[in-house]
Amino acid sequence: EFKALLGDYFKIEAMYGLKRGRVLNAFRRLKKIGIFNFLSARIDPVKRFYKNIDCRHFVMTTDNRGGALDFFAVCKKGAS
Repeated sequence: EFKALLGDYFKIEAMYGLKRGRVLNAFRRLKKIGIFNFLSARIDPVKRFYKNIDCRHFVMTTDNRGGALDFFAVCKKGAS
């Protein structure tokens, strides 16, 4: 969809998908399980992780873009 939308107006040089990294996926599973819910925020590793999440916890990939959270394309002017 994204490629078709851009293709009418731009020449697509590269297309990337933004996905969760391994560490973020691991903490996401821990949060879903809820095994640390009884701990205070100061010592709960899941709450501490989510408080300090940043761009290192995500991965840009050119292959297997299915399931990507967002897309990023490098384009040139002019339709392909």
